[in-house]
Amino acid sequence: MVNLSLIIIDSNVYAKGAKIAERETGYSNKAIQAFLEATADNSLQAKEQIKDAGDKLKRNLIDAEVYTNIVSEAYVGPKFALNVLYKNYPELKQLQEGDSGQLLNDWFEKANTFGGLVKPDRRTKAQLLVDHYYSLPTIYFPTTDQVDFAATTELKDEFINTLSAESKKILDEELTSKMDPVARQKFKDQNEYLKDYYATVKNYIEEEDPSQLPAYKKYQDTKRFSEEKALLILDEPQNRRLKLLIKRAGTLNNRARQKDKVLDAVVSFWTKSTPKHPENIRAIRDGFLEYDIYKLVRNPTW
Repeated sequence: MVNLSLIIIDSNVYAKGAKIAERETGYSNKAIQAFLEATADNSLQAKEQIKDAGDKLKRNLIDAEVYTNIVSEAYVGPKFALNVLYKNYPELKQLQEGDSGQLLNDWFEKANTFGGLVKPDRRTKAQLLVDHYYSLPTIYFPTTDQVDFAATTELKDEFINTLSAESKKILDEELTSKMDPVARQKFKDQNEYLKDYYATVKNYIEEEDPSQLPAYKKYQDTKRFSEEKALLILDEPQNRRLKLLIKRAGTLNNRARQKDKVLDAVVSFWTKSTPKHPENIRAIRDGFLEYDIYKLVRNPTW
């Protein structure tokens, strides 16, 4: 979550800028921070909730059905938080329905330039990079309040890939310095494992048949808003080749997980998918949870 109070050291100056941004956009600083927190893909509270449920399951204090319900509720991302958020700040519903990235970007700019009265923008390069990163729109699964982490991560990666090596280093340092332990671990896993895992399909298509990339982009863009319509695109006669390439790339990902115990544990934990590696599969059958397996191979600090 962007801690806006850290962006401008002088809290009085910041408060004045935030007031101007609130007046010109209709969104208060409190509402903006609440939205960023609710849509964060690294909820420490959710992880603690799941760990507690796992411990209770091990001690037979709850049954499997109760545990499944708790995990399901926690891993819908920010759904529960968003429901409360929109009740308290109904004006923020527009951030989900509209272009959240542009709306947030405008708010940050107005807060830091006194609504355009102060030029140039007083933010440092690091602050501008962080603001831009967090201003990228959060993508939701169609007709739900559940964040599509893969699509959202891909969008953020596209932005990061446009940066120079120096800017990437500055952004990484700024982002991790403000993260809680869970967010820091997720960020680390994204860079070391998840980024390449999510990029497999696109990279495979680029290698095997680059002519399919435009159709793949159309498929991905459609999938972000409608799974049903995206599947219809793949069923079109001219996209049979694309459908085959996507299937083959998925097979490559599964094979990679079958061979790499750590990759499999990371993907299983963060995406709540079924393990593929033989040792991880046996561990689940023996009563271990995805969190237990992940903890053994990654040793998180939370």
